[in-house]
Amino acid sequence: MIKKIILILIILCSPHLGCCAQDSITFLYLNGSNTNDQSTYEWYTNGIKKLHPLMKSNFEKSEIIQKTFLKDGLYAIEQEPAVFYWGDKSAQQLEFVKSSLNITKGISPWLAYKVREILATCLHDAIWVQKHKNMEVILNNLHEQVKKQTDAGKQVVLFGYSAGSFVTTEYLFARTPYIKVQTFFAEHANVPEKEKAYAAKHPMQDTCVDALTSVMQHDDFGLFVENYDKLDTTTKDMCAPKGSLRGIVNYASPLVLFYSDLASKDYELTYFRRLIYEYIIENDIFWLTVNYREDPLGFPASKNLTPKDVGELIGAKISDSGRGFVYSDSETSAHRTFAGAHMSYWSTSKNFAKAVVKNYEKAFEFNYEDE
Repeated sequence: MIKKIILILIILCSPHLGCCAQDSITFLYLNGSNTNDQSTYEWYTNGIKKLHPLMKSNFEKSEIIQKTFLKDGLYAIEQEPAVFYWGDKSAQQLEFVKSSLNITKGISPWLAYKVREILATCLHDAIWVQKHKNMEVILNNLHEQVKKQTDAGKQVVLFGYSAGSFVTTEYLFARTPYIKVQTFFAEHANVPEKEKAYAAKHPMQDTCVDALTSVMQHDDFGLFVENYDKLDTTTKDMCAPKGSLRGIVNYASPLVLFYSDLASKDYELTYFRRLIYEYIIENDIFWLTVNYREDPLGFPASKNLTPKDVGELIGAKISDSGRGFVYSDSETSAHRTFAGAHMSYWSTSKNFAKAVVKNYEKAFEFNYEDE
């Protein structure tokens, strides 16, 4: 009898039938601007606790998501949300700005003072977080949280609210391992021939921009070799583990306003954008931008393009081995005025969760209409 029970448990928990074999996916939520003290922290975390069950439920109800993201029951979304909070990092500087504003309170017209106050509190973090030294600290902390999830056998989807979308985008650009090292050295004309030759003879695993930078910042060939030989170790420390990032949802995002250089035709930016795009497609990663149409700070991230469109645009064939995609939508109504729409994603959680799933489905059908 005991043997029969053990046999039944083994069968039920086999990878093919799935109950104990499901891999977990954590939804990791990043805060935006003006979330710097205890009250705004509680407002944000309470909002996430309200949003996450609805997001999870809507993801699970979608047939397309079940097939493409959850792989017909192979993956399950974690019951509890994870929160990455970085607002405390800028709190001291914001207090200094506010104290400087108070000097003008008695000498400026009331309306002028209020406009300055709103601009300062809304834009301070968005500007602060883009400074390299500040962003690097935040990326390191986020990376530790991603690795913690990975070490526990979980993959992650990053949800970047407002200026939090800057962090998710930087993490994708700087910390995901989309660079094939030998190909990078072979394709770059400005890399010295000695370094090209050394790289060709010493293969390394795929790496990320921040790890590769540690190799490229020295003119001395001896230092180059020393750092190059440590590249696999640096990659392990600095880059997201392969397969750890399953998707990004940016929302209420002013990304285009602050990162207008994304439209640049500079060779290096174009080269890395192509590699990122290919990495997203080949690894079944989704990157959604979803804004309410009334949100004055929600900017469409880009014109929506299929892999074929992108290939024609950059003059290179995009691999069709995966089913990842990039998609932007700002058509959903918050049923709020423009003044309140940017802060309404929690109070309209049901509406917003449906919008994210609807746009995932639209995006997949747009990119892979024959499936």
